[in-house]
Amino acid sequence: METVWQCQDRYGPEIGGGSGWKLFRKGGLIIDIKFFDGRAESITFEKEQKDALGSPEAISENEIKLLLDANGNGEDWVEDHILSIDRQWSAKGGTLVGFYMTLKHAFGVYTKESADRFYRAKAPDEAVKL
Repeated sequence: METVWQCQDRYGPEIGGGSGWKLFRKGGLIIDIKFFDGRAESITFEKEQKDALGSPEAISENEIKLLLDANGNGEDWVEDHILSIDRQWSAKGGTLVGFYMTLKHAFGVYTKESADRFYRAKAPDEAVKL
């Protein structure tokens, strides 16, 4: 995935952020990117336009396809069949995962390494709780 500077070239100036993450706005989307070791490890898109309940508007099938293609490093995507109202895709190269959170109307892509790091960090706390 891209460096901070490549993300700024792609999405324009950041509109917010903090340590390890940046927020951008482009094409009616709010783009939240998390970085690890100077490279993007996850990117989440939500529409800037809100519905009557104040939630982001839904992302269409066509927009999901375009976002998968734009963020897949040239890899083909396969939709995973999961038991959830949410949706998930895997890049054929095995290094990227795409997701759509149905209730939040948020689409994103993350690296398998970021998921592995997240679950490793969570494991000690879960062991104590259980």
